[in-house]
Amino acid sequence: MIKSVLSAFGSFVLSALDFLLFLAILLFVGLLVFIFWPILKWPLLAFLIGAIAFFCYLICKIKEKPKPLEQDEILSSWAEQELQRPIIQRILQKQEENKPFISGTITHIGNDGKETRLGNITIHLKE
Repeated sequence: MIKSVLSAFGSFVLSALDFLLFLAILLFVGLLVFIFWPILKWPLLAFLIGAIAFFCYLICKIKEKPKPLEQDEILSSWAEQELQRPIIQRILQKQEENKPFISGTITHIGNDGKETRLGNITIHLKE
């Protein structure tokens, strides 16, 4: 039984020589790191500090408050053009006349097809 399991997973079983070779490679890499650590530590430390500073910059950039629309020239001119559109003018006219922006009825249709009237809704725009 054990032989059949080992033969099925034979590619995953390490022999003693493979294990010794793996240990030798790890020891060699460890020796290189130990020898060259005084040379490697400052660039690694500089990279780590730079990465932390970059992430702090990104967080600050994400959290910064956007400029008001009036201060941005491109968006301000675009907003003025949009306000001149007929649809927007009608909405603003309704707002000045104190008419509701949207009005309607709320209904619910159940699984059995019955329609139940829940109420009326009106939405007014405020400045």
